[in-house]
Amino acid sequence: MPRGTSKDPTNLREILEKGVILVGGEIVDNNSISLDDDDPVSVAIIVNVQGYGPHTGAICATQGGHIDAALQAADEILEEWEMDHNQDYFAELEKEHGDEASAVFRETFDGFMWELSPQEFADAIEGTGAEKFIEIDEPEESEGDEEPEDDEEDDVFSEEEMQSGYIISDARRGGYSVSHEGKSVGSYDDMDEALDAIEDAMKRSNFFPNVYYVNDHGNVDLLDGDGNTIKSRV
Repeated sequence: MPRGTSKDPTNLREILEKGVILVGGEIVDNNSISLDDDDPVSVAIIVNVQGYGPHTGAICATQGGHIDAALQAADEILEEWEMDHNQDYFAELEKEHGDEASAVFRETFDGFMWELSPQEFADAIEGTGAEKFIEIDEPEESEGDEEPEDDEEDDVFSEEEMQSGYIISDARRGGYSVSHEGKSVGSYDDMDEALDAIEDAMKRSNFFPNVYYVNDHGNVDLLDGDGNTIKSRV
């Protein structure tokens, strides 16, 4: 039945891609294979080699456990599936062989085994039918591994960018003050008036920079032409 244990992930992938149609799988004593865990992954595939391929098979994996546990689980999965799908044939074997029917039925089963690192195993089954049956637990990103944040927000709220834009701020006595490039544009009773004044100034100069609203707490909102907030910086 089973042959020696291979350490070649390429061979596992070749069998999954070309030689076996998986109908079941299991992770023994684990909810998933963890890439954060250094323990090796023992993999077993039991295949019914009767007839021409590709053949029906079941896969099982265990991390840090013995390969025999994976072999037994994969064997039981395939036997159950084959019996469910070949009931008439198995009934004939029972009549002819009695208690030996199961052993005769499984004579065409063959086993393949691998011992791989978690990453080798994950790479080998990626994009194959095994992904349906074996869950891979990806490592959590640490703070140092996080993707760098988009610099767009920093650019939008940079001192240089804001200096070239129109800034609406809360006036001390109510209403809003508007400035541009450090110079006052005017004071207005409500936000709509301030936005209208900015729009007129932009059209006259044919220059359309960003518009910001700075509240009395120093929080900054980037506004669209209707006064809606696009982005905020606290």
